[in-house]
This record gives sequence, C-alpha cells and structure tokens, in this order.
Amino acid sequence: MSYRDIVIEGLPASEDYHAVPALPDEYMRQDLSCIPRIPLPNGRFVFYMRAPTSVIERLESDARVRSQIIARSWSELFFGGYAHWDWVFDAEVTEVIDGNPCRLRKKVALIADQQIHGIYVPGVFAGDEVPDFVVPRFVVEKYRRFRTDTQLILPTLHVLNDELLRRVKADPSALHQIKPRQFEELICEVLSRLGWRIELTPASKDGGYDIVGFSGSPGGVTSAWLVECKKYSPEHKVGIGVVRALCGVKEQVKVANAMIVTTSTFTRGAIEMSTNRWDLSLRDHQDVLSWVSSSAV
Repeated sequence: MSYRDIVIEGLPASEDYHAVPALPDEYMRQDLSCIPRIPLPNGRFVFYMRAPTSVIERLESDARVRSQIIARSWSELFFGGYAHWDWVFDAEVTEVIDGNPCRLRKKVALIADQQIHGIYVPGVFAGDEVPDFVVPRFVVEKYRRFRTDTQLILPTLHVLNDELLRRVKADPSALHQIKPRQFEELICEVLSRLGWRIELTPASKDGGYDIVGFSGSPGGVTSAWLVECKKYSPEHKVGIGVVRALCGVKEQVKVANAMIVTTSTFTRGAIEMSTNRWDLSLRDHQDVLSWVSSSAV
C-alpha cells in the first residue's frame, strides 16, 4: 500500500496531543498518522498527517475538507507562502544562559536578530520507522535587517534545490509549469551557483522585490542587486510599468542595481528603458534556460 502526506489547518478532533483534525466522520475511521499538533497565533493548529494514498485523494477532492488543506509536504509548507510558516518550523539559535553559550530551538517567529544555525521540521510521525520521510534541503543563514522607512526583519534563505534545477534542465518546458515561488527558488539557485550571495524574501513579505543579491567581480568589487522574478506565461510580456516600479523600490531602499527575470519576454518599452540605464538588467526565459544549462547538477 502506498502512502502520502498532507498538511491541514484546523481544530483537533480530541484533546489527544497526537489527534488528527476534526474531519467528517467517514475519515475518522481511516488509518491517519499525525505528528503532535502545532499551535498557531490564530487559535487553530497545523496537523501534518500521513495516510494511504486513496484516503488522501478523497480528502483532496472533498469540498468539506479542501479549504483546510495548506500543503502536501514540508517543502511546500515552507516555500509555498503559508502565512504562519514561521510558527511551524523550529530554528536552532545560540543564546547565553548563565554566562554560557547554549544552542536551543524555538519557533522562527520568535527569533529577532540572532544567527540561525538551521531550520528543522517540528516532529516525526507516530511510529518508529519513517524511511521515506524526506526533510527538505535548505538552511537559513541569518536574519538581515534592512532599513527603509520602518525596520523590517526579513529571514534570508539559501536554497539548495537540486531537484528543481535538474527538472528544468531535463525539460525546459517545465519552466512554465512550476509555481511562482519555485521560480524564485530556481533563480536563487542559479545565481548562487554563479557566485552570488543570495537572500530570498519570504513569500508572504514581498516588499516589491523577491531577491537581494550580491555579485562579485574579479577585482573584488561587490555589487548589490534587487531582483524581481515574474513567472508569466509565454504570451504575457513584462511591461514598462513593472520595470519602473522596481527602479522606484531600488531608489527607496538605496540598492545600486535592479534586475527583472521572467519566464516570458519584455515589451519594447521595457527594453528601451533598460538600454538607457547601466543599473538595470532584464533577463528573459532564454537567459534563464542558459543559466540552467550551464549549472552543474
């Protein structure tokens, strides 16, 4: 029998710490394994469950349950833009206790500006053996404080997404099938492989750009970039309005350069604007495929 995972936000069916969410009666008799429920600031809980594939497929197609489903894996929950992701995952940080530095774990939402050594999923499934339980390969390097009109703390991610890169490299048409957040992760990955230091903004806290990048030159000069990723269909061109908006954000946050990367192409107006600016770079889907093709996996 095959099994699948699913993540639901809801209320518990009982006070048992390992209880599944309150579901229609016919599901409560099924084989559902659930990690300890995760409390959220909105009074609800996140339940990460595993069940036979047939049960999961019924849950996904059931209109009574569908609205509660928030993800189908740890990776999707983390990178998919879920509003309370930082109340789900645990961060390992160093704190000084009685004069001694100690490593401990707390929810990402409770971290201010400490260095983060790693991010961890919050539990394991009931039972001793979980051989096919895949923990996503990512690490949060640090928190970086950006000064704009207000203080905004953005977690910065270095995403090691070989699987996504391999998929697009093997099938370039997959570039149009991935989700917008996956496209951002892909661009992070290829730029990091080009030697850039990359900082990806959270999906729910986009301030007009998706990535902060720092590129280096042979002479040791580092250039800062704001990068905006536009996951558009081939016929939907990026217009001059998008370009002007990013340039405005660039001036506001005092970053030297701006780049727009898209799965599509650019309008004539956007291209003409870029030709008159040394601090603006436009990269279309052919540029992306070229980056992917040159990246070793």
